[in-house]
Amino acid sequence: MKIWDNHNKQWLDVTSIYFKNNESNERVVWRITAIKPGDDALSDGWYDIQGEDLNQIAIDDMVKMNTELLP
Repeated sequence: MKIWDNHNKQWLDVTSIYFKNNESNERVVWRITAIKPGDDALSDGWYDIQGEDLNQIAIDDMVKMNTELLP
């Protein structure tokens, strides 16, 4: 699964997506970890996206989120 990082204008490969229940008891994305394609998470590092940063990424796969941000 790939996500579009609109803040840094780059595609990222998702390593994990965490969900939680919001106040309305709906499942929402709480945190995403991702890496640049071709990078190794242990040697090159990874992106830990949560909080307000989730508003800057788009997903258009089995999970859909902020699709209006896609290039």
